[in-house]
Amino acid sequence: MTRELGGRHGREVETVWGSHSIRDGVRHFGSAARTLVEKDYTHPYLHSNLMRTKQSTIRASCHHLGKQVKDLSLVVIEQITLAPYASFAAAETKIAGCRRVGTSGWPTQHDKCLFARLSNAMAQPRQVIGSAGSYLPGSSFTVTIMDDWSIFWAFPACAVCLYILSIVSVRLQGPKTPLVGLKSIFEPRLVGNFRFFKNASAVISEGYTQAGLILVRFLRLADRWQSSRKAFRFVRNDADMVVLPVSMVDEIRALPIEKANPTVAHAHNLLGSYTRMDLILRSNLHFRMIQTRMTPMLGSLTGPMENEVKFALDHHFPSSEGWTKMKPYHTILELVARTSARVFVGLPLCRSEKWLEISTQFTEQIFVSVCLMRLFPTWTHPVLSKLLPSIWKGHNYIRQSQKLLVPEILRRKELIATGKLERDTQDTLLSWMIECADASESDPNHLAHLEIVISLAAIHTSQMNAVHVLYDLCAHPGCFEDIRQEIREVAQKEGGWNKTSYAQLRKLDSFMKESQRFNPPSVLSYHRVMQKRHVLSDGTVLPSGAHICMPVNAIQMDPEVTIDPEVFDGFRYYKQRQNPGEGHLHQFATTEKNLLNFGHGKYACPGRFFASLEIKVILVRLIMNYDFKFVTGGGRPPNLRAHEFVFPNPEGELLIRFRGSNAESPF
Repeated sequence: MTRELGGRHGREVETVWGSHSIRDGVRHFGSAARTLVEKDYTHPYLHSNLMRTKQSTIRASCHHLGKQVKDLSLVVIEQITLAPYASFAAAETKIAGCRRVGTSGWPTQHDKCLFARLSNAMAQPRQVIGSAGSYLPGSSFTVTIMDDWSIFWAFPACAVCLYILSIVSVRLQGPKTPLVGLKSIFEPRLVGNFRFFKNASAVISEGYTQAGLILVRFLRLADRWQSSRKAFRFVRNDADMVVLPVSMVDEIRALPIEKANPTVAHAHNLLGSYTRMDLILRSNLHFRMIQTRMTPMLGSLTGPMENEVKFALDHHFPSSEGWTKMKPYHTILELVARTSARVFVGLPLCRSEKWLEISTQFTEQIFVSVCLMRLFPTWTHPVLSKLLPSIWKGHNYIRQSQKLLVPEILRRKELIATGKLERDTQDTLLSWMIECADASESDPNHLAHLEIVISLAAIHTSQMNAVHVLYDLCAHPGCFEDIRQEIREVAQKEGGWNKTSYAQLRKLDSFMKESQRFNPPSVLSYHRVMQKRHVLSDGTVLPSGAHICMPVNAIQMDPEVTIDPEVFDGFRYYKQRQNPGEGHLHQFATTEKNLLNFGHGKYACPGRFFASLEIKVILVRLIMNYDFKFVTGGGRPPNLRAHEFVFPNPEGELLIRFRGSNAESPF
């Protein structure tokens, strides 16, 4: 069972290293491993022979070979980490610990004594390490020698491991759909994420046009081609995004929220656990109030919104008939914030400079945080969220909103209980939430937090759409007069301007929709996070946890969906509504299978009707009372893009002048 290895006392004992014998270890580690079974195992020998072995691990277990092994000259070393020193004697020797392998349990007293002997022996440069003596079979201990070189190599080793893990995870994990956005199998997730950050539209278009595209003329329905496209995916640092074809809209729409959850997807997209937007996972009070209270009452809210727009323009817009420079991004932001606040919190809070700052800057800080944090792997987010100033500011604005609104909430609660709430504050979103909140939602701090979350959604969408419309009107100045003429005709036909007049502005509505087609707030929409595994009708498997979405911009720019999609036609949808049976379709606020900016179905954006009305109120006043044009020599300011988001250029400039005697706003 044993044989002479060399040396007067040396023996080789059949040992186990993982699933390999010591012979494999000797062959792998060379002469370094041979010293493990030599009695005269001194530090100079360790220095000269094992110095070649870096980051090596050898696990040896003594076995009973038919009889108890007595006085075995064997040193069992599990892990050795070595590097050259100027003097080996100067090396700091550390004994990592002693443990048993197998069923022997923790070290016995005998083990501890042996361990102490080894520790003392290691402190003497030329002393024999020691003998296992009557060391029991089936056990082992660990000796670790650390130095500067091991630390030096640890960092590149970790980087290589992370790189390999990233490559493997991208291709082996997630749904089994075609992968786009990576040019090589050697590109890690970080590269794909950065490519998406820089040019999300190109990544989505690549997948939409190439991944599994099969053009088949299955049927000819209404002289339109039918196409079958397959799902594809791309990588973000926080998720593998599965993009589904438009043919799956109705199937996803039919899934219950217990299987495909849109709220979880929204919270995930906005990094809710760090930005505190995960509040929407704990309460849908805002969703219920917008659906059941605000939308049905838009007619009665039109007057207050018009008054607030008039107040803001009279106090903050130029009255000079000469051309004046303005940055519409910031100007429209204030207009939208004031108009929204009139409906959300009512007078006098809607004119509080503090509330206007909170509601606008909170939105800005959230998107700054999201865009920056998504550039880094998710495992860095807990630390990164503590370092980003935008996160601090966002949290601070939440605290400020609570400090400002909580006293008002408590005051309104008392007045609602006695039936004495003022008319100006009665028909506001805040008052409706106070009235309808259940016991788990009625905390004043919760309501204040929810109020600022609602402001983010409303201000973000309405402001960007209004700015894009102004830019596009200046790029197509002939549309100004067409829209003005329509406003005049509607005012005359209705016998004056009233709350129903905005629904008759079909040309303005069409221009808004076409502007949104070219400048969507996001190139992705219809987000869901799968709560359970689901297999689509085309065989695509969506595992639990998969984040799915639709390529809204790619769909709308598809020639099969939109005729001449690259041509901006402000009255495209106005013309379509002239077709028999389509008068109620193709509106800015309506959703369709091929038009998914606001989602589709039961969980479509509940505030889209409010947003449509708000934008029209602002634009009617601006278009009828002011002239706009680009700065001399300039054109439409290019949009800013980050990840899937599309923003109007905040530094873009327009020239504006008051129309004087030609100003003819109907309100």
